[in-house]
This record gives sequence, structure tokens and C-alpha cells, in this order.
Amino acid sequence: SILVHEHVPWHLSKYKEIFKSKILIILRNPHASLAGSLKSFRNTLNYVSSYNFELLIFMFLSADKELSKISINKFIVLNEKLNLNTKKTLTKICKFLNINFQKSCLVSTLQGKKWNGETAYKNSKFFLDKNFYSLKEVNKRWKKVLKKDEILMFEIILNNIFVKYRYKRYFSYNLKNILLGYFYFFTKFHFTKREFMPNFYILFFLKNFVRRILLLINLNLFRRLLKFI
Repeated sequence: SILVHEHVPWHLSKYKEIFKSKILIILRNPHASLAGSLKSFRNTLNYVSSYNFELLIFMFLSADKELSKISINKFIVLNEKLNLNTKKTLTKICKFLNINFQKSCLVSTLQGKKWNGETAYKNSKFFLDKNFYSLKEVNKRWKKVLKKDEILMFEIILNNIFVKYRYKRYFSYNLKNILLGYFYFFTKFHFTKREFMPNFYILFFLKNFVRRILLLINLNLFRRLLKFI
């Protein structure tokens, strides 16, 4: 078997069409995934740019759309189940990939050395507590990062994913919350450098507004224009 890790999801259906490959997706609770990404940006850049925010949303929407195009030879694994029942889940993954399960599958490594994984919550030399990836601890961490309006926004914009994979939501999907969710989506995360604001902030905001409309209605066009606008 030849395994290839793809970080971006928007070519999945093309890979399937061209290479006739099997598709293995590891999907994580959007709350935890987005909180970790936002924290990582703040750790390294001290802010979350509009581009980075939109890219995160684009990743989820693209993955959902691309997976809907694939009907056979795909296996979706929820990250939470992988952490809760690691051996059982890995055995299923090995069977899907037609490889033999071995005890080494249960050991996290990078280039042959034991590896603690990547997390925005600790540095690269952190000691991995046995409960670090428990659902209880994961929920504690992301709830400290996301504000209530951000939780609402993500649940509305990514509603299809929350429903399809039965992730717990904290806000009802009703007209009031839908309107609030889209309002936050278009008004939050418009960071720019202070010296840029006085003369061009309105244009900057309008550019982001147009880009977010494209993100919601035309993913392919958004991807092509992303690097230009």
C-alpha cells in the first residue's frame, strides 16, 4: 500500500477519479479543531488574520462537499472515537487499507522516534498526560478559547457537519441564531495592522466581505481567487 497524507481536502474527488484511490478522512469536532487553530495563530502571530479565518472555514466546507461526491472506498474516522477506542479504530483502519494491524500501530512516532503529537496548548517538549486527549479535557480546552458568539457562528456556518456527524451543539438551529451566525461570520476577524486602518480599512473590509460571500456560494471560485484577493 502507498499512503499519502494530504493536508488540504479540496482535491479529494479528483484523486479518486484519477488514481482510483481509497480515501481515509480523520474528522475532528469543529469546536476543538477551530479553537486549536485560532490559538495556534495567536501563539505565533498574536492575531488571527481574515485570510486564516476564512481558510479554516474553507477547509471544513470543502471536505464536506468533496466527500459528498465520493460514494465508495472512503472511510471517515472521528478523531474522538480514535482517541477513545484507539486499538479498535486502528484495526478498522488497517482493514480498510488492506494492511496488517501490529502493536507498533499503537505507538505515536515521527521518523522512527516516539512523538507526542502537535498541539497549540503546549510546547514541542511537553509531557503527554494520559488524559490529555480525553473528551473531558479536550472540551475544557476549547471552551476556554472560543467565545459564545464564535461557537454560535461556527455551528451555523458548519451546520451540515454538526448534523451529519452528530457533534454536540450548544445553540439551536433557529431563525434568530441563523441570522446571528451569519452576522458574526461577516463582521468578525477583520484584523489588519493599525497603520493600515485610517485610509484603507473600508476597502479592506469590503474585500473580505466579497471573499466570504464567494466562500459560501462558490467554493471552486473562492479557491482560485484566494491568493489574489
